[in-house]
Amino acid sequence: MANRQIDNIKYIFEPKSIAVIGASRDPKAWGHVILKNIIDYGFEGKVYPVNPKTDRLLGLRCYPDVRSIPGDIDLVVITVPAKIVPYVMEACIERGVKAAIIITAGFSEIGLEGEKLEKEVVKIARKGKIRFVEPNRMGVFVAKSKLNAVFTSISPKAGHIAFISQSGAFAGTMLYWVAMKNIGFSTAISVGNRADLEVSDYLMYLADDETTKVTIMYIEGVKDGRKFIKALECYTRKKPLVVMKIGYTASGAKAAHSHTAAIAGRDEIYNAVFRKYGVIRVYEPDDMFNTALAFEKLPLPKSRCNICWRRMVC
Repeated sequence: MANRQIDNIKYIFEPKSIAVIGASRDPKAWGHVILKNIIDYGFEGKVYPVNPKTDRLLGLRCYPDVRSIPGDIDLVVITVPAKIVPYVMEACIERGVKAAIIITAGFSEIGLEGEKLEKEVVKIARKGKIRFVEPNRMGVFVAKSKLNAVFTSISPKAGHIAFISQSGAFAGTMLYWVAMKNIGFSTAISVGNRADLEVSDYLMYLADDETTKVTIMYIEGVKDGRKFIKALECYTRKKPLVVMKIGYTASGAKAAHSHTAAIAGRDEIYNAVFRKYGVIRVYEPDDMFNTALAFEKLPLPKSRCNICWRRMVC
């Protein structure tokens, strides 16, 4: 079971077919914006809008529910209200869906009631071996798959910088910023509440992604410290990692916890771990992107041990 769950992560980044559940005729709705972005960016696989109230949407045939879609479904993008998500996830299991992106907010970030709903979704997804990008996010962009499943009007440029953010708002703002700066991404993902996948899982995937030269990461805290260290050890032996870690003051840690239900942790511990594994820590968005651009455009420094790029720590 565990191996299948790990394998299914790749369908978030490399799907051949996508269903948008909650596709909408309203141009301002999440389900409309994301469907349009997927189509306009040129996704080459099958795209299935799901909306029981219309037959066609943006030139595509609509389906009343996920069960009525013909063929395999690698990835679903879920934009329906939070209370409906468990029922949608059950239907996805019946259809053999492999991965999901849940755009809808209204889970653990809103309190106990939302936390209970989130746990129910996790339980259902694990039963069906579905890996999912957690609730309360911006979406996912993957240049190599021509996948632009984000809730913004910006279509990122293709590049070799991967971007992971624990804040959907920060990620959305940065998409506008990099568009003005003409900076390209290989991957951009907002990880949300991390009910299933967290930054460690994405780092493990990106370590072997040939289109990614460097990863930048905006984090507020991690839930599983040992898993995070293992991911850092794996990733930084191959590529540079630039991290903007917030919550390094008492008030900042409190704000981070209230934002995404993150446990920020003691800043001294993060600094020690970052030093050990050659992570470059920055404190401003400009520094994060300028450092990443240097690694994208210039040759990596030679390592003294000839095993990894981490010149100062090997």
